[in-house]
Amino acid sequence: MSDNKVRYTFYLDNAGQAVTGATPVFEQFIDVDASVLGHPNPTVELVAAAAVAGVPILELDFGFYCFEFDWDVFSGDSYLVKITCGSSTEFVDPAQRFIIMKLDRTSNVENIVDRIETASTNITTSANALTSRINRLLEVELGSWKIELENSVYVLNLYPALDAAGANARYETGLDINQPIATYYLQDETGISSATNPYQRIQKSATSIKPLT
Repeated sequence: MSDNKVRYTFYLDNAGQAVTGATPVFEQFIDVDASVLGHPNPTVELVAAAAVAGVPILELDFGFYCFEFDWDVFSGDSYLVKITCGSSTEFVDPAQRFIIMKLDRTSNVENIVDRIETASTNITTSANALTSRINRLLEVELGSWKIELENSVYVLNLYPALDAAGANARYETGLDINQPIATYYLQDETGISSATNPYQRIQKSATSIKPLT
């Protein structure tokens, strides 16, 4: 069932007995909002037969029936429906062959809440990912860097920014302040390792950005 479909059910009774094998059909399908209510000569707006035909009524069992109503297809906020479930001769009380229901768009509130919760979770996840990247940028911009010799090759090491106590990374608290965030090879114009005349830096490694928890 799609996010905007709501399943409606009803029970069909005939003199206290469940009615099975019936073929209920919509006799009237009134758009309440489109109708002119409170007017001396109200105009009743009926939903097009073709649209109603697209809402089949199915039998469940033990006298229960159901239909699925797609609120994406219908633009109104509420509808009055009259369902005919057989001829007058089939029921002890002919009035029992009719089912009267009101369909409200608010019936879909559970699905709407589910979509809001999903969207909220996605937004939180995206916000956490963005915050993680911002924290990395702050560590790089406010942290320190050193040109160091490793295995006879000069590298540029970037270290995290320190907190007020100087004991932990200021923004990405999970970082080791003694380990570089990223390491770059430093080379001169000819591609030779150089600490005094660097022309280019080539990334050697970078610490993965961990999502916020």
